[in-house]
Amino acid sequence: MFFGADREEKYEGLYTPSLTCGLRTGESLDLKWSDIELEAGTPRVNRQLQRTRKDSNKFGSLVL
Repeated sequence: MFFGADREEKYEGLYTPSLTCGLRTGESLDLKWSDIELEAGTPRVNRQLQRTRKDSNKFGSLVL
């Protein structure tokens, strides 16, 4: 099972909430401790990280 295999993984803290809460990549990458309601055990998605590209810029820039 995936959740058992990720215990030693460097990014376990990113994978587990993403998969269990159905978060998108941009939402997961900008999640902060203040976004998590610890008593309820649920995250509040307030922001997301996006890559914007202008013209022929291959990499673009990251914005919230």
